[in-house]
Amino acid sequence: MSSTSYKVPAHIKKYVKVELYNYNKTKKLIKTMQNLELVPTHSLLIAERKIAQIDTVFNRLNEEQRKTAEVIFFKHYSQTKAELEEFISYDVYYWTMNKVIFMAAEEMDLI
Repeated sequence: MSSTSYKVPAHIKKYVKVELYNYNKTKKLIKTMQNLELVPTHSLLIAERKIAQIDTVFNRLNEEQRKTAEVIFFKHYSQTKAELEEFISYDVYYWTMNKVIFMAAEEMDLI
């Protein structure tokens, strides 16, 4: 870990966390929308862009960070559950969470 500060304004952090936590739901929504004949193109493009941005962030992480981020955002583990079941320390959990949120906010041009 580095001592880099990953500060993001609270309203942006909240928005980005929701997008990260909803990653799998958004992917399912894209598949559903692609199967419909009357698809609002704008909505589909926005959803696809969000998924691509999150994928870009995850591809920039090293293997350990990616695993931790998947536990946090895709498996929705609390810090305690991550520590007990995945052996992810408190510091690593929150450092990775803040780094991913910061990187995603940058990728989404929010900061």
